[in-house]
Amino acid sequence: MAKLNIKNKGLTLLHRFCTLKEQLDLFKQLDSPNYVGLSIGIKPEDTASLQEIYDSGVRIICIDIAHAHTKDCLDLTKFISNKYPDVLLIVGNVATGEATFDLFHAGADVVKVGIRCRINLFN
Repeated sequence: MAKLNIKNKGLTLLHRFCTLKEQLDLFKQLDSPNYVGLSIGIKPEDTASLQEIYDSGVRIICIDIAHAHTKDCLDLTKFISNKYPDVLLIVGNVATGEATFDLFHAGADVVKVGIRCRINLFN
């Protein structure tokens, strides 16, 4: 699916629910890194892996958490935007204008807006 998405010049983000090795192996298999990025969380091990991610050629990083309007996420956004200024930094998710503003102010290049929820009206 990632290869088809890249072929059509679509942005592909490799999800964070696998090992870093699995993410980087898949990243290396794909033909066009310009359209491929890696998703990370905000845990210490995510921060610790940033240099390896960067050294592997990744230039699109997505901080992907359910509620990105937190101090930890804002701090990581500032850190990445300062240390790796040539990285396209995507951060989210948020549900308010204030959160969007704060993330842009912290250094995000793109903010993911919107939280999907399912409501079963029949139960």
